[in-house]
Amino acid sequence: MRISKVRIESYGALRDRSFTLEPGLNVFYGPNEAGKSTLRSFITMTVFPKAGLKYPVQKGSDSGKVEVELSDGSMKVFERDGKRSSGLGSELCGITDKEYISIYSISPEELRDVKGLEKGDIRNRFLTIPGGADLPRAYEEIDERRLELLPETKRSAKCRIATLIAEEHQKDVAVKQYKHRESGDENYGNLVRKKEELDGRIRACTAELERADAVRTASHRAEGRADDLRRIAELEERERALAYSENTDTGKLVILENELARLTAAANKASAEAEEERMKLRGRRPEAFIRNKSQIEYLDRQSDEYYYLKQKEYKAAQAASRRNRNQRQAQPAQQPFRTYARQLLEALDWLTDQNGNDASEYYHMIDLEKVAAMGQSCGGAQVLAVAHDPRI
Repeated sequence: MRISKVRIESYGALRDRSFTLEPGLNVFYGPNEAGKSTLRSFITMTVFPKAGLKYPVQKGSDSGKVEVELSDGSMKVFERDGKRSSGLGSELCGITDKEYISIYSISPEELRDVKGLEKGDIRNRFLTIPGGADLPRAYEEIDERRLELLPETKRSAKCRIATLIAEEHQKDVAVKQYKHRESGDENYGNLVRKKEELDGRIRACTAELERADAVRTASHRAEGRADDLRRIAELEERERALAYSENTDTGKLVILENELARLTAAANKASAEAEEERMKLRGRRPEAFIRNKSQIEYLDRQSDEYYYLKQKEYKAAQAASRRNRNQRQAQPAQQPFRTYARQLLEALDWLTDQNGNDASEYYHMIDLEKVAAMGQSCGGAQVLAVAHDPRI
């Protein structure tokens, strides 16, 4: 008998699961609580319902089926309905349900218990299987191998399982270090690129600063040369004046001295007036005013003209105001303009008519489900008066 298909509707923690088993060895693997033991229990308790497995607890909602292929090639389906099963594995295979779980459906805990293999029909059945006579020796080899991997006593750091776990941990650490190094290399590359960019900007700023220093130095030198030239011109002027005075008689010298005194007084007065004007400028640069004298004068003229036009416009407005006031006094008083709440409803009627009129430019362009009304002052009160209208 070979199990070919398993369908679980509900059993333990498994729901709506199907499995198709191929000829030969089929391996089910997964983490704890994935349902491996539950699948083994379902197959066993459905095909051999008297096997007596206690896990998981059987319920009235259990449902599913197991399809098996018999030795003659025919197919047989065993169904589970609640706690009952139609399984006939013991009749078809010629073994009891207990023998099945001891030989073919063995849990990890049962593998460690070899006493069952040495008793009664179970041992005899193993021995009658081709190669079964070698079972004790095979078991000893398996047990030796098992003890190498995982001793019965406290786990040793030198056992195979511990060694493999340690190797796996070392590899995990190496992988994490490698990943960290890759990430670090990338970050280092980014930092290097950023440093190069900043270095380039520093070099550019340094070059700009050097050019500014050169310009400032040249400017200072030019100013110094201008001062020197001005002093030389003054000295030459004084030299010419002295040469002239040497060739001038005393009378003319007195006249020149008086003229010099007058010019000096005028210069001092002009200097005082300039200082007074400079104080009026309140720290503003006078050379800027001199340089922009024409523009300033133009703005003054424009300002005077603008003031004249504004005065003229003001006088014309006053005259028009007086004429309007005289006309209003001559005309009878008019009624003040008033609005009414019904005008809002009339506007709604007009919107509805325009939206449904195919001759209107607003035909089907108005969303009548999104009409709002609002108002200010008395308009707000009028909106409240028509708020009951369902169209708003």
